[in-house]
Amino acid sequence: MDVDWQNKFTDINQRFIYLHNSELYSDCEFIVSEKKIRCHKLILAAGSPVFEAMFYGSMCSHGDLSPPILIPDIEYDTFKQMISYLYGEQPGLICCSNACDLYGASKKYMIQNLTKKCLSYLYEHISPQKVLSLYEFAKFHCEDWLEKLCLKVIQMNTSVVIKSSSFLDACESTLNVILDMKRLNISSELELVLAVERWAVAQVDRKGYSTPRNAASLLVPRLRFLTLTVNEFITGLMNSKLLNESEKLEILLRIIRPQLPPMGNLLCEKNVKRKEYKDRCLATLNIKEVLEARCDGTEWLTSIFTTDSKIDILGVELHLQINDTDIYYKENLMVKVSLANEPEHFADGTLQNMVRYNSKAEIMFKEVATLEPFQEYAIHIFLCSVGVYPLGRESNVTCENQNVNIDFLSHSSWERSQPYDMTVLNAIIFSDPLD
Repeated sequence: MDVDWQNKFTDINQRFIYLHNSELYSDCEFIVSEKKIRCHKLILAAGSPVFEAMFYGSMCSHGDLSPPILIPDIEYDTFKQMISYLYGEQPGLICCSNACDLYGASKKYMIQNLTKKCLSYLYEHISPQKVLSLYEFAKFHCEDWLEKLCLKVIQMNTSVVIKSSSFLDACESTLNVILDMKRLNISSELELVLAVERWAVAQVDRKGYSTPRNAASLLVPRLRFLTLTVNEFITGLMNSKLLNESEKLEILLRIIRPQLPPMGNLLCEKNVKRKEYKDRCLATLNIKEVLEARCDGTEWLTSIFTTDSKIDILGVELHLQINDTDIYYKENLMVKVSLANEPEHFADGTLQNMVRYNSKAEIMFKEVATLEPFQEYAIHIFLCSVGVYPLGRESNVTCENQNVNIDFLSHSSWERSQPYDMTVLNAIIFSDPLD
C-alpha cells in the first residue's frame, strides 16, 4: 500500500478509482467469466439500488465476509466497465455492440445515468449498416425514441440498408415492417425483391427451410411486383426463387396489361410505386414587408398554422437580430410548439450561443413531433435577448415537398403597439412521417 496515497489525488473520484484498481479495503468479490473482481460494497450501493439491496437490504447475507457473487449473464469486460463507472470512470464506449451490452447491464442494476449514456452513444452512431440490429434492440427494450429514429434511417437509406450484410441477419418481423412502409428511398421495387430473395436463401442454409419461398412466405405478399417494368421482370424476376412459374406468368401479364382482373393468388395487387422518403424539407415564408422592432428580452411571437398532410416537425429557421455590422452577439431564444389554444407544448428547442448579426439560425427540436392534417398548431417564439429584430409580413409559403401544403392562419406579436401579422419566423423544418 502506498503511504499517504490520499494526498496524491485532487478529487474524490480519483481516490475511488485508486481504491478500485488497488483493491485496497475491498469487502466483496464477483466471479465473472471465471475471473475475480473485488469491490467495495458502499461505493457500489451508492450508485445502484440493486447493489444497495444486495449488500444492505433484504437480499444481503449478514456478516462482514460475503461469499463470492457469481455473475453468469454478463460478460467480464462489460461488468468491469459498469463497475468502473460506479467508481467514477467514464464508460469509454467503443462501438454500438459495446453500448448495447452495457445498456443491458446498467438496466439490470438500475444505473440510470449509465443507461442514458449508452442510449446517447447509440443515437450518435446509428448508421445504415448497423441500423437493423439497433432497431431490433430498441424494439426489444421498448426504447420508442431510438426505435423511431432507426426507422427514419431505414427509410432515408433504404438502398444501403437492404444491401448491407446485416440485412441477412434481420428478423422476419423487421423485414415485415420495412415492406409495409409506403415511403422508401429505393430506385425500384426490384431492389426489395432481390434483397428478400438473398435473405430467404440465407435462411434456407441457417434454419433449414426447404425452399426460399417457404422461408419468405410472409414477406412475398408484401412485395409490389406489379410496379416493375417488363425489363425489370426479365432481368430480375424471371429466375427468382421466390415465385413459381404460374405466379411469374400472372405478374408479367398484369405488368403488360394492368386492366386484367386480380391475380387471386395472395400476391400484392398494388401497382403504385412506393413514394420517396423526404427526410428534411423547408416550408419557407415569402416575406413582402419587413419592419424593425426593438425587444427588451421579454417578448414573444406566435404563429398559427395548419398542414394538409401528416408530417414530422423537426425545427424552425428564424431571422436573428439586425445591426449595422456583421459581428457576433450572444443570442438567447426559445421555441415551443403546441396545439393552438392549448397551454401544453409537445416540442421545443433553444438557441443560446454566439451568432452573427443579420443572419438566420436553425433551432432543432429536442424530440420529433408528428402533426396531423387540418389541426391548428401554434409556434411560440420567446426572444430573451435585448436587440432589434426584423419582423416580416408573410405573403405565402413555398414548400419544398410538393405533396405537402402548409398554411399560416395568423402571426401575432407581444404587444398591440407592434404591427399585427408579422414574425421573425423564416421556415418550418419538417420531414415525411413514419408510415
